[in-house]
Amino acid sequence: MILNFPQLRKIWPQVFATLISSMAYLTVGIMRSWAATAVPSLNKPELRGEINEWALATSPQKPEIISWIVSTLPLGAICGSLISSFPLNYLGRRPTLILAGTIFIIANLLIGLAQLDDIVPMILVGRVMGGIGVGITMPATVIYISETTHSSLRGRLGCIPALLLALGVLLGYAIGAGVAWHQLAYISLIPPGILILGMCFLPESPVWLTRNGKVQLAIKSSDWFNLENESTKPTAPSANSTQEKDNNNFSEEKTEQRENKTEENTNTTEDNGKLEEAQAEQQEITQKFISRGVLHPLSLSMVLMFLQSWSGINVLVFKTVEIFNAVGSSIDDYVATAVVGIVQLVATGGSVVLADKAGRRILLMISSLVMTVSIGILGLCFYLKGSEPLMPDSIGWLPLVCIILAFIGFSVGFGPIPFLIMGELFPARYRNILGSISSVTNLTTLFFLLRFFTDMTRAMTFHGVFWLYTAINLAGFFFVFFFLPETKGRNLAEIEDHFSGRKKMNSA
Repeated sequence: MILNFPQLRKIWPQVFATLISSMAYLTVGIMRSWAATAVPSLNKPELRGEINEWALATSPQKPEIISWIVSTLPLGAICGSLISSFPLNYLGRRPTLILAGTIFIIANLLIGLAQLDDIVPMILVGRVMGGIGVGITMPATVIYISETTHSSLRGRLGCIPALLLALGVLLGYAIGAGVAWHQLAYISLIPPGILILGMCFLPESPVWLTRNGKVQLAIKSSDWFNLENESTKPTAPSANSTQEKDNNNFSEEKTEQRENKTEENTNTTEDNGKLEEAQAEQQEITQKFISRGVLHPLSLSMVLMFLQSWSGINVLVFKTVEIFNAVGSSIDDYVATAVVGIVQLVATGGSVVLADKAGRRILLMISSLVMTVSIGILGLCFYLKGSEPLMPDSIGWLPLVCIILAFIGFSVGFGPIPFLIMGELFPARYRNILGSISSVTNLTTLFFLLRFFTDMTRAMTFHGVFWLYTAINLAGFFFVFFFLPETKGRNLAEIEDHFSGRKKMNSA
């Protein structure tokens, strides 16, 4: 679709807001890939046949310490997700993203400064703090984008965070291959700085403003984003309703003196009535929270987050160099890592175009099948490596091809779409807390994946672990086919009505 200049002027505020808020995901990508190149940089006295002057004085560290350096990022992110609903609810989407950017800056400073005296605990604290920023960022970004974009653009713009996440991973690989671990931490200060500065010039989400009674500000925000014809756009009070309100105020002034005379006698009754009303409202909120309209989309999102984490791709992201070294590929580990990063970025860029054209369901099913085949063959490579210490040169390229295909499959489906759907499925009233729960699921499963990967490879061998990932990816195909509805082209109100049972969506 070719857009003319007026159309571009109309959508640029939504695009600009998406790009700025997605700087948080760019930071997440760099922090995720940091371990792939930084761990060898800080832990190996010799690197690429030369003395590594930036290695810690106490290197090589115990495997348990390295495991904690890798896994503390998702561990901290669990804590961040648990608390993210509070700033999202009470501060707003915009201040929450600014808070996350500030945490990222502090975290990377701690990691960088740890080099001055080889302080491993300082690195761990920095990784935990970075994880807290990740946990706050994950729901905040997708919720902000879903509430500030038109339904016709939400699919494409909703994939931008995943695209920037892939770009961050690539930058982490490429820059980390040429600089020391602490220098990469200092470079990582740039994206959160852009995030903080950019968010200062953007308005708050009109949905949050409306829900907090700031209707006039919500109308201004909606107009700034050009969200006309969206069912979530707030409306200003009409002239008639304003006049009616003035008449009511005049009538109230007339009766105010009479009411004051009996106020003392009725205070107790009013207080009791308010208490009962508050209790009834709280009971209604609790009942709706455990209703099908809330639990159904939450369960769908939680399963998608588990499938994303345990697809096996995150192991490749966090441990790329280690995986290539373990499988015995004839291609240089760092070259292969850079190639994988480029492929992931390009494939994720393709998903931005396809999300609104092909739909969410078909992309997820294709993603599952591609990862099932490629990771299954990668498991076979590990199996062959068990019988042959060095993989024959004739098939030395096969592990890289398998990993490239796995990243392509992941990037067009299970990489970006679970985050996009998280912003679409949840009802507006509970979007903050449900986004936090979904993010906690993603990060908890990611933590266990990374923390116990080494233990699993000892118990099941590498090929057994990757064949487990193969089975999970195949299960993901059937889950999407049987249980996930299509949300392409639907506005948020239609999706909410579908899950609440008020109105079913037609198949798209």
